[in-house]
This record gives sequence, C-alpha cells and structure tokens, in this order.
Amino acid sequence: MQVRMQQADKMGSFEPDSLSTLECGPLGTFVGVYDGHGGRETSRYINDHLFQHLKRFSAEQQSMSVDVIKKAYQGTEEGFFSLVAKQWLMKPQIAAVGSCCLVGVVYNGTLYIANVGDSRAVMGRLVKATGEVLAIQLSSEHNVSRSIGDVYLKRSEYNRAPLYQKFRLREAFRNPIFSSEPSISTHELQPHDQFIIFASDGLWEHLSDAVDIVQNHQRNGIARRLVKAALQEAAKKREMRYSDLKKIERGVRRHFHDDITVVV
Repeated sequence: MQVRMQQADKMGSFEPDSLSTLECGPLGTFVGVYDGHGGRETSRYINDHLFQHLKRFSAEQQSMSVDVIKKAYQGTEEGFFSLVAKQWLMKPQIAAVGSCCLVGVVYNGTLYIANVGDSRAVMGRLVKATGEVLAIQLSSEHNVSRSIGDVYLKRSEYNRAPLYQKFRLREAFRNPIFSSEPSISTHELQPHDQFIIFASDGLWEHLSDAVDIVQNHQRNGIARRLVKAALQEAAKKREMRYSDLKKIERGVRRHFHDDITVVV
C-alpha cells in the first residue's frame, strides 16, 4: 500500500481555486487536497504552508501523530489570519475566501486522514473471498460548517466594511460561526488495502463508481481518467457533448461543474 501511494497519480484541478500536494520523504507519504471557494488565496496559502508546519511539528515530536496534524492545521489557519490582517484595507475580499482541506499521511504503516470541508478520501479494499473491491470512505464530511479561512465568519471585526455588503452578516456574533478543527482518524494499513482516492467534492458529485474505475484500469494516468469520467457525467447531465464542455471558459464552466482535483 505504501509503495503504491508513493507512485500516486496526481491530477490538478480543472478550475483555479483548487490545489493539491503530494510529497514523499522521511515523513512517509503526504497527500493534500485544498478545494477553495470565493477565490484561490486560501487554497494557495495552505498549499504553501501546511506541509511545512507538519514537518516542523513532527520534527519537534520526532514522530507523526494526531496532535502534530492538529497543530499543523492550527498553524496554517493562524498564518492565513495574519495574511488577511495585513491585506484587509487594500484587499478586503480576502476575508471572504476559504478552502476545504483534506490531508492523508502514511507513516510507519499507519494512515492518518484529516479533513475540514466536503472533500473525501475513499479506499479500495479487496475482499479476498470474492475478489471484489469495496469502496470505504475514510473521511468525515462537514459541508459548510468547517474550513480554513472564511475569516469574516470567524472574527467579527472582519464582518464589516470595506468587505462587500453581500458577504456581511446583518447581526454581530461573538463566537466563530465556522471552525477549522479537523476531524482526524487513523487506520492501520493491511495487505488487502489496494489504493486511496483523495478528491474534491467536484469528483464525487458526478462519480459513484470511482473505485471500480481505478480497480479496472492501469494506475498510470488514473487520476486524469477519473477527472475525465466526472466531466463526461457532468456533460451528460447538461445534455451536451464532453468536447463542448471543455471549450467553455473556466469562469462560466463553474455553472456546469465544481472544482475537480484528484490524487490516487
């Protein structure tokens, strides 16, 4: 399982607000999917900083743990808050930008899954008796209740002008409405665990057979195959050809499908 993760296939987003990271090294294998909303600033910031925080905190504790991952998330959130504070007067819209954040770490035979938002990690697990590969969801989904960023919903001092009025809440609040606390689970990897699909909600919205697609095709280029299959389904739902969907400009394309980022 760990070898296959290190040979993972990565497909960047079809839309600009979603990013992903794949790193292999002393920490084991690290995968991150950051599905932005309202802009790309938060997902870009997570992409640049979360793994660095993870390396620093794991070096301090000389191991990987749930606590290390929580600290990495917290450090990333606090760092983005500082960025918003610096840019607030010149670029107030940054207070309304946020991102889902799905992370997987394979370390010494243990898989850690951490998530805020609605991206998903789904494992393909072989049933030896039948040869069937089951789809097992490893992550918990939070829809819109958790995110990195969305500072205007976490600190009331940013819920005011010069932020655009359409984003501002009418009533003041004392406690944060959104949370950046990730749900974290651990899994001891077994020989029958075949692969894991990390993907933003844009993929799962259109594909229910992603695990079957991975199992029945070569691993090389498999993430791209999943993205294409999801886009073909999106085109079918709109009663249009896939080739025509690809021609739509990215700003308009969001009306046809959400961000799609995949790492297998």
